[in-house]
Order: sequence, then C-alpha cells, then structure tokens
Amino acid sequence: MSGFQIRGVVEGFYGPPWTMEERTQIIQEMARLEMNLYVYAPKNDLLHRHRWETPYPQEFIREFNALVEAGKGSGVGVALALSPGLTLTYSDFGQIDALVRKYLSFAAIGVSDFCLFLDDIPLSLQKEADRGTFASLADAQVFFTNHVYERLKNLTAVTSFLFCPTQYCGNGQTPYLKEIGSGLHPDIDALWTGPQVCSRTIPFEDAETVSRTLRRKVVYWDNYPVNDGSMACELHIGPYTGRDVRLPTVSRGFLINPMNQAMASIPVLTSIAAYLKDPATYDPLSAWESALEAFAPHCAQSLKLFAEMNLISPLNPKGEEMVSDRWIDAYSSSARSGSIAQAASLLQQHALTLNEAVQTLKTTMPLAWLREVRPWLVEFESWGALLLKAAELAGMFPLFFQETLDRETLDKSANALADLKTRVSKTVDHQTVCAGSGIREFAMTMIAKIGALLRLRSWE
Repeated sequence: MSGFQIRGVVEGFYGPPWTMEERTQIIQEMARLEMNLYVYAPKNDLLHRHRWETPYPQEFIREFNALVEAGKGSGVGVALALSPGLTLTYSDFGQIDALVRKYLSFAAIGVSDFCLFLDDIPLSLQKEADRGTFASLADAQVFFTNHVYERLKNLTAVTSFLFCPTQYCGNGQTPYLKEIGSGLHPDIDALWTGPQVCSRTIPFEDAETVSRTLRRKVVYWDNYPVNDGSMACELHIGPYTGRDVRLPTVSRGFLINPMNQAMASIPVLTSIAAYLKDPATYDPLSAWESALEAFAPHCAQSLKLFAEMNLISPLNPKGEEMVSDRWIDAYSSSARSGSIAQAASLLQQHALTLNEAVQTLKTTMPLAWLREVRPWLVEFESWGALLLKAAELAGMFPLFFQETLDRETLDKSANALADLKTRVSKTVDHQTVCAGSGIREFAMTMIAKIGALLRLRSWE
C-alpha cells in the first residue's frame, strides 16, 4: 500500500492570516517533506470570503507570484481558494463570471490548482432567485460549481479543482451529499473533515462511506493541528494519531489545516508527512519524536518536555499522558507506600527540569517561534514553579508526624502554604490550557492536607 496522492496544507483557519514570509517557509518545509499542494484559504482574508467579488490588488498578486515560483522550484503546487457562499446567488451567471475572472487573475501568474469552498454557510438557499430556480442547495451548488469549472477549464490549464461542500463532516450518506455526488463533475475533488469538524479518529469506514456517496475518492480536510476559535488557548503540538492506515485505498489525500502559529506547526507537519507518505509503516510516537529532533536538534528534549505539557487537542481531549500528570501519579503511588519524603524529593527534581527546559528554550529556539508560543511558554514556566512549591510542601508531611513540632517549623509550613495559595489563585488568569489541570489539583490537595495538619498541630 502506498501513500496518498494529495499531501497538502490548507491555510484555512480563522484568525490573522500568515505573512507571505511564513507561507514561503511552509512551502519550503513542504518540499522537504515531499508534500505537494499548498492551498491559500485564510478565512479572515476579506477578499477570499466576504468580499470575494472584489479583485485582489496587483501588489498582492505579485507577492503571491513569489509563492507560486517557490512552489514550482520544489514540486509544491500553490492553489487559490475562494469562498463566496455567504453572499452568493447560484443562479447569477454574472457571479460565475466574476469568480472565473478572479481565478484567471491568478492563472496569469502560473496558478493551475483552484478551490471553491462553500463551507460554514447556511444549509438552505438564501436568495429568492435561487429558491425559484433550484430544487435544493445541492442542486444549486452542483450547477454553479460545474459551470465555474467548465468555464475555467476552457480558458486556462487546470491541474486540480477542489470543492468543499456545505456539509463537510458527520453522516456520509445524507441526501445532500448524494445529490452532490451524482451531479458534481467527476474530475472535481470533494473535501471532507471526517466524523467531526475536528475528528479525533478517521476510520476506514468513514472514508469508504463518504467516497461511495460522493462517487469519488474523498480528500480529507484534516482539522489538526488547527487551533482557531475556542481552541485558541491550545497549542496542538502532540503526536498525530487516529488515522486509519488503510485510508489511501479509499481517499485521494489530505489537506492539513495548521495552526495560526506557522513555525510551531512545522514539527507537527513533519510527523504528519510521515503518515501521508506511508501510513502502513507510520508510528505516531516515533514520527513525533523524530520531528522534534529535526526541528530543534540542540534542545529536542526540552522541546519534547514542553510539548508533553501541551497535549490537549481534538486528538487527545483529556491531555492523556501529560508528563506532569505522570510525575504526580508516581508521587502518589510512592507516597501511599510510605516513601513520602523520597517521592516529594523526586517530584521537586522533576519540577526543576521544567524550569531548566524553559531556560533552554528561551536561549536556543528562534525568536519567531518564541514569539508564537509565548503565552504557553510563560505558563509552562509558572506551572513548573507551582509544581516545585507544591512538591516542597508535600515534603513537609513527615514533619507533622514527629512527636514534637517546634514553632519555626510550623511558621515555615504556614508561610509555604500561604505562598502556594497565592500561586494557585493566580492560575485563574491563565490564558492557555498548558499542563491541563493536574498540577493545580495536586497543589490544591497539598493546600488542603497541610492546612488540616497545621490546624491540628497548632493546638499543641
């Protein structure tokens, strides 16, 4: 079994678009990874979506030409996507002409891959003219898309044309999808995100079903590692999991929707590229570790530790295998067996490694990466400090079981407790989900337990 025909990246997120410099860097990385299609489709570009009828200025087209040339020199196709669905009148031939003219302005600089995205719009016809012309939304979209494709193909070279339907996930056998499949020109590729918008898993059966319905091998628009919307507090830099190894037999390929943070997306794209090239031999953990090593050879272990504290994502909603949670679980297990002092000491050492990792990353990683991940790095450092203080407080447990307890020890414990309370209270202002909730819960447990012991011994 070979890999996928289409191995691409779609800049399709909400939020500030990448810069041209970032796009160029991503295309260069894609070439290194043997990925072959970059799609320009940032939702917040008004001329891509809300003002799609307005031509792009010549300055933008000149800048875009540099992307096209970078792609040509490295085997990466550069596609232009337009997303007119919010204001589109499907029966208006003038709008068909306007869309084709806009595509042609990019064909003039060598673009031959085009996309028409009708995602994230109402599921019913909105214009009176369309309701009087078409039997359904699918009927209208098939009419419009086929006319655009045929006209474009007659006027310029078209290497590929990708269509994103309005229903792009979930049930792969709806009447809407059946109508799209039966009417859409057979040379047009159809996009699909899987069982969910951001699919935790993409099973073989999902691709088999929707490909049969659409009467063509589906192309997946995979919403990982994208972190827009309510996921903006997450940094999706964990392993790429949950994609069936048999998908190449029923899918043409994948377009990966990356994070707003272009440079931070690179190691994730590196591990994903390993799956896209050869799903049968892909090992998520090994590919992920290799990608981190390739991205940061001088501080791979520190980067891995940072990544292991940022595992919450649609692929791992609970952040399972968070490194700090593993450390706390090991402490709890040892403490239950009676080795509290030793367990607390080991936990303190682990906490210190977090601080060491922060300092290493700050002095080693590129400034662009540091700027992108700053909110997570700041809170990564604060969680390390909080874990250290909680572990130090945990190390005081044996003192409370001595026959006598001097005032100095009581005061020291009370001060440590007050400091930990202050640190925990500040975590409510955190902006990210770095580290999940494990360290906070552990610290609050220590506050409750040491507080109880202080109250008991203060009567003496």
